[in-house]
Amino acid sequence: MLMLQRYNLLDGMVDRLVDCMGAESLPKLEILSLDKNSGCRGTFLSRLGGALRKDVVPELQFLSLQGVYEGGPDIPVFLGALSADECPPHLYVHLEGGSWRSNALSEQDVHLLGAGKCSRLRTLSLELRDAKIRVFFQAVVGDPESPLSHFDHLDLSLVFDSDEDDQNEAFRLAGEALQMGRMCPVRKLALHDNVLEDTDEEETDGAGTVRGGKTVFFTALGLVKLFYLSELHLTCDLTDERVTLFSHALREGNLTGLRCLRLSGLLVSGTVVEALVRAVVESEAGLPLFEKIDLTSTFAGGEEGVTSIETALTCGKMPKLSQIDLTDSSLTMDGLRGLGDAVRRERSVL
Repeated sequence: MLMLQRYNLLDGMVDRLVDCMGAESLPKLEILSLDKNSGCRGTFLSRLGGALRKDVVPELQFLSLQGVYEGGPDIPVFLGALSADECPPHLYVHLEGGSWRSNALSEQDVHLLGAGKCSRLRTLSLELRDAKIRVFFQAVVGDPESPLSHFDHLDLSLVFDSDEDDQNEAFRLAGEALQMGRMCPVRKLALHDNVLEDTDEEETDGAGTVRGGKTVFFTALGLVKLFYLSELHLTCDLTDERVTLFSHALREGNLTGLRCLRLSGLLVSGTVVEALVRAVVESEAGLPLFEKIDLTSTFAGGEEGVTSIETALTCGKMPKLSQIDLTDSSLTMDGLRGLGDAVRRERSVL
C-alpha cells in the first residue's frame, strides 16, 4: 500500500515513482493513492499508463487519482493502457474531485468512455462540450448493453457553447439514455446552456412531429427514477413546459436522492420555484436528503419565490434543507424578513 495523498507532489515526482514501478521494484503493490496533490496536472498519466501492466504491478487493485484536473495528450495513452489486456486484471481506477475537460479529450476518447470500453474506471468527473456531448451519448445509447454500469458513480458536466445542430441532438440522446435507464450511475449532473437562441424546436418529417431535444430530456426525467443523482445544476431557459415536466419528475419521486439543486437563468423566477416546491410537497416521499438550493443570479427572490422557500422550510418534505443561496436574486427586505420568520418557525418545531 502506498498512500501519497496531499504531499504536494509534482508531475515529475510521480514520474520518478513510475520509473520504480517500471523497474519492477513494486511487484507486491496493491493500493496506490495520489489524491489531492494540487501540483499534479496529469502530465504523468501516459508514463503511469505504460507501467500498468501485469508483469510490472501484478497485484495492483486500487489506483486513486482524485483531483487530477487535466492530462491533455496523455489521456489517450492512459485510457489505452486501462483497456489493454496487459493491464492488471483486478485493477479499479478512481478519478474524481477534479474533471477531465473536453478540450483534453479527442472524440475517439469520448466515444470509448461512452461505450464503456474503459471498464476499469470506477469513478470519473467528466466535462463535455458541444459535439462531444453528442458523441458520448451516441455511444451510450448505441451499445447493446448498459455501457456505464461499471461506474460506481459518474459526475457529468455538459456545456453548450455554440448554436450548431449538435445541441438539439445531444439533448435528445441524453433524454434517450435516461429513458433506457443508462444514467443510473450519474451522481452529479450539470447542464450549462450558453446558447443565446433557444433551438429546441419541434421538427416535422414524414412520420409526423418530432419533439425538440430539451423536451425529450425533461420528459425523460419524469419517466425514470434516479436514486443516485445527488446534485443537479440547470443553467438553461426553464420555459413553462420544461418547468411542468421537471415538476412531474419531483412529484413522481424520481429524484429522492437529490441533495443539491442549482438553478440559473433569466427565466428562473418565483413562479418557477413555486411550481417546483409545490411538486415536492405533493409528492409522497418528498426530498428526504435535500440540503441546498442555489438560486444565484435569478429572479427567484420576489414574493412568490420567497413564500415558496418558506413553505419548503416548514412543510416537512425537505427536513434537511439548511442552505439557501439567494445571491443576486432580486431579494427584497420584506422577503428577507419573511425568510427569517420561516427559519425561526422551523427551529421552534425542531
